[in-house]
Amino acid sequence: MNLHRVSSFFLIIFLFLFFSCSTVGNLESESEHFDDIDTFLSEKGYPSFTTTLPDFYYTGESWKKASLDLIDKAQKSILVSTFLGVDDVSTEEIWQALADKAASGVKVYILIDSSSNFQPAPMTLDFVQAAYVHLKDLELKFAEYNPLSMSNLFFIPALLDRDHRKYWVFDSETVAVGGINVNHTSLNYPENLGNTDIMGVVKSADLARYITKIFIDTYNRYSAEYLSLSDFPYVDNEFNDTRSVSTAFAIDHYWQDGLAVKDLFDAFALSVEDELWMVQGYTFLTPQLIDRIQYITDKGVKVNFILSKNATQEKYELASMYSVADLLETGATVYLYDSPEKAFLHQKVVVGDKRYVTFGSANYNFRSHTLSRELNLVYDDERIAADLLSFIDTLVDHSVKMDIEEAQQFKTFRAWVNHVIMQVWG
Repeated sequence: MNLHRVSSFFLIIFLFLFFSCSTVGNLESESEHFDDIDTFLSEKGYPSFTTTLPDFYYTGESWKKASLDLIDKAQKSILVSTFLGVDDVSTEEIWQALADKAASGVKVYILIDSSSNFQPAPMTLDFVQAAYVHLKDLELKFAEYNPLSMSNLFFIPALLDRDHRKYWVFDSETVAVGGINVNHTSLNYPENLGNTDIMGVVKSADLARYITKIFIDTYNRYSAEYLSLSDFPYVDNEFNDTRSVSTAFAIDHYWQDGLAVKDLFDAFALSVEDELWMVQGYTFLTPQLIDRIQYITDKGVKVNFILSKNATQEKYELASMYSVADLLETGATVYLYDSPEKAFLHQKVVVGDKRYVTFGSANYNFRSHTLSRELNLVYDDERIAADLLSFIDTLVDHSVKMDIEEAQQFKTFRAWVNHVIMQVWG
């Protein structure tokens, strides 16, 4: 890469860092006519759907078992969108189960981001092979999201347009959304456990149809095979027990359509009045993202972040730890989670006031707010919040509070360099 491209690259970083995302001014203006989170999201144009209460899976191992069971039960169609999909002993059973279903006549389609070509084994520089060749051998139908090309090198936003979403749709009715990839670290790091993460599974024909449209739009952009919504007939499900249902807003972020992740976190900033939990594997913060946390703490809200030790690469941990002092200076509390099994906490969950909940793929970082495709569900439901807070309690049990003196030790030049790089790469 020549000097001109390097200069252009860092100029773009600078422009995005200082002229995007949320500012306190935005929030103060929004707060003047803010009613509630449902009204806020509805007025922004985000759709809502009746769903069953989510069943949550918190490890790669538990989700692998659940996904294999859902694959086995599928009779008509399976759609899979994974940010990272690799060919590994930990993923073979899932790919084979999908291939068997496809061979039996079930419609199976897969989306995998091109980032899968650059996945190292944990704590090494050895790359794990992306799943594309293996999927071809299995005769599975798939599309590679935004394949890397020479033309993208001359337009950095196109190069950095990555599909970070992780979701499944089974039989046009059952939907899974969360943070678990079909890759070696999500499913099997540490061995026989996988990351500490989340996938939430619900039933909702309307939500399934909405996400199926999203899948088809993306798939058709990168595949020679054209899919139609009519390929996946609508299933008219009824909820006989209204006590077991709730309402979810779907937040689908695409940088060309607006800043949906900004709206997502603004909704929580404006809604929360008492306590906010932000569970993030790592967080690479900009001044604007720090300002939002300052806005929340200035309201008198107790803000808690849970970050993670045991990252698969040292650069991620250095980049994330660089921001801890900034969080503490806002008045937030920062916990550092250390899994007894040394699993990495890859989860992206927010819970506010024991009622507001979001889970999905969106990190509290610059990339999720801008160039990454993201998908989250949002609920205002004390029952769902209670489930997630119970799990958060187990995280806190294995965490330590960080203090400002400890956090300042990470304000090094080396950590800063990694922090800047991870703004757009991590």
